[in-house]
Amino acid sequence: GQGGTAALPARPPASLSSMALSGAYGAQHFARTYALQPGAHITTRFFAAHPTVLQVGSTLFVHGGVLPHHVEYGLDRINRETREWMLGRAPPPAPAPPPAKASSPAPPPPSTSSPPPAPSFLRGASALVWARDYSAEDEGRCDCAKLEGVLKSIPGAARMVVGHTIQDGGINAACGGRVLRVDVGMSAGCGGGDVEVLEVLGDGQQVRRLREGLPAEDITHSRGSGRTVLTSHEHAPPPAGVTSWLAAIEQALATAVRSQ
Repeated sequence: GQGGTAALPARPPASLSSMALSGAYGAQHFARTYALQPGAHITTRFFAAHPTVLQVGSTLFVHGGVLPHHVEYGLDRINRETREWMLGRAPPPAPAPPPAKASSPAPPPPSTSSPPPAPSFLRGASALVWARDYSAEDEGRCDCAKLEGVLKSIPGAARMVVGHTIQDGGINAACGGRVLRVDVGMSAGCGGGDVEVLEVLGDGQQVRRLREGLPAEDITHSRGSGRTVLTSHEHAPPPAGVTSWLAAIEQALATAVRSQ
């Protein structure tokens, strides 16, 4: 592979993010954190090039949720600054302070041994990747008015696809179809949910929930209530090889990592 793989140090280096130093210090936790910190090999090769928020036609994709202040900050700017952070590059420097008096000692130069901190829009409950404003399974707890305002403020956006919050009932829609919640907890560490796929056809003219060995389902909405109704299509073929397709991707990723 390109460049080979450097051996992990025996103890956490000073540059390791604080996450690795909190709680129990185990080899697996250390290795995972070391490999996924900003500027690390796995992060720069596999993750940095991908957008944090992506609009395809009239559908907006984001892990947690786009909130009004994210739109105001600028989605393109968020993608650009997130990529720079993942590559391990420091944010633009702050304005220089006034010159110090001659009698004052010069401040020490900033440390470059630690990865740059995550941008503010990636931290906290209102971050794009942590927000749950549109994800409560009880639709009455979803901020549909906020969602509608956000979509109206993004040219061409009609719906948002979010993850992050596990949906015990599987992929579903809320707020009159303006949000599609797709986190089904497939990971063994998150409940081992069944594989499901969201299919968006005709730029949202048809939205289907796909599951292995089961009929495809259209996500439609009863008029006036805004509640989601799943209508089975008895003659629709089941998705072919969803599980094997995901397994092939995982195998390819594992092979690529081993080749480094």
